[in-house]
Amino acid sequence: MIRRQVRAQLIDEQPHVLWNEFIHILAMSPTEQLTMVQRVAQDAFWYESEIQNGGHLQYFENQGANRVEDVVSALRKMGARGQAAILTQAFARYKEEEPRHKIRTVEDFCDVSLDQAYFDLDQAFAACTPGMTALLQQYLINHEAEFIERI
Repeated sequence: MIRRQVRAQLIDEQPHVLWNEFIHILAMSPTEQLTMVQRVAQDAFWYESEIQNGGHLQYFENQGANRVEDVVSALRKMGARGQAAILTQAFARYKEEEPRHKIRTVEDFCDVSLDQAYFDLDQAFAACTPGMTALLQQYLINHEAEFIERI
């Protein structure tokens, strides 16, 4: 388990430090060093990050499809039922794309993204309430001791 030590007084004075340390764990920690509780948040974080930066196309290009079922399960555990359903739909669509265009450059990505194969799902993701940030914030509140040691 990876936990960040943070002075309790610092958290009281600057509450954003708690969030920043949480995100640091999710972004920088090897998955195999995390507990199952931490992995749920990490899966949701990376899904959210990829979608915000390039939609489902980017998610599948960067993360692949091997762990989609784990990510869907993590989203459900966090209460992100809408996002889990959207990822399930996107994955079904992804599996139908044979043969897949090989993306090797930014230009390739732009060309493929113009097809807008996931545009409707990207929009549906953006419209989900509560959003992933709110769900991750609540998850941190519920599981703070898994991530942060107040000293």
